[in-house]
Amino acid sequence: MKKVGRFALWVVIGGFIAYLAYQLAWMLPKTFGKPSKSSCLALVADYPLPDSGGKLSIASKIYLINLENQKETTLPVAPGTWSGSRIAVSPRGKIYYCNVNDELRKFDLKSRIDLPALVCNSYTINPSCSHDGRYVLFEANLTGATGYRDIYCLDENNYTANIPKLTNSLAFCGSPCFTFDDRHIIYDCRDASGLFDLWIMNSDGTNPDRLALGNGNNCQRPACSPVNNWLAYQKNIQGVIGIYASLIKNNKVIKTVTVVNDGAENINPSWTTDGKAILFQKKKTVISLGRAWDDYDVYIIKFDQNIPQQPVAITSRALFNEGDPCSLPILDDSTLTAMKALFPNSAALPLPRNSLN
Repeated sequence: MKKVGRFALWVVIGGFIAYLAYQLAWMLPKTFGKPSKSSCLALVADYPLPDSGGKLSIASKIYLINLENQKETTLPVAPGTWSGSRIAVSPRGKIYYCNVNDELRKFDLKSRIDLPALVCNSYTINPSCSHDGRYVLFEANLTGATGYRDIYCLDENNYTANIPKLTNSLAFCGSPCFTFDDRHIIYDCRDASGLFDLWIMNSDGTNPDRLALGNGNNCQRPACSPVNNWLAYQKNIQGVIGIYASLIKNNKVIKTVTVVNDGAENINPSWTTDGKAILFQKKKTVISLGRAWDDYDVYIIKFDQNIPQQPVAITSRALFNEGDPCSLPILDDSTLTAMKALFPNSAALPLPRNSLN
């Protein structure tokens, strides 16, 4: 009986170890896979449309780009998407964007339906999602006060027309983003001197605190890492806009590193889903219809706090202002299946979970 009991015990232990090994094998590809770039990202791009008179009109569209096979597609969203605003992708499979009619809208990747406007008011831009997809931050002037902008938080589980306002600074606050644990919000705000700096507050809007990263320079467009306390942002130093990253702990700046500062205009950083790389826009000049136009391409750079890295271009084609790139979060299988239908001539869409080797 003792031998039988020991054998049964070892069977139980062995089964438990096998179960752990299976779970680990299931998790590893989702976290440590090694495709060369972030598998899929969304961005807004301006497409040039010359008319018969030789003039150029611009039509903005939202693109999904599968970086593993360079396939891309546009989303059937409402016309007038504004390329000057960020877009946000929720783990729930929703893409939030703004248009020239001052509407905050969302597109459902699963149903491929563009849903009715959530907010329609003055200058509503720059949405950002919490990591569970429940809360959507955005900046707007919903009070009508001239020259002011505040940050609002929409609850997708309890939508109400009276959307809570998180800031009341009588200033110009915007570009909000949740920290990786959703406990805090980092945003930019213009002070009395007219310069922007970055601020941090609790997720309910209490205890705002200036991070003082500007040091007399415009510091804007914060992007919180989805996995830790690193913060990416753009900073204008003597007319040159570069991308920087700072480690934030207990509302204090612990360390700051330069990500990209090559003399070009580098703006609008965002992180890949695994936090290993940063996406951003780089400005260039193109000649079309006999004149020069400002154009932006999307680049990706591996984040290394100790060793400078070289950025790699993702987009470089006949689209103007490929901008505000957003790496797609981990999505459920049914949403991924629906997304594959958006790429009818491409290979199976891989999980958007990795950045650089």
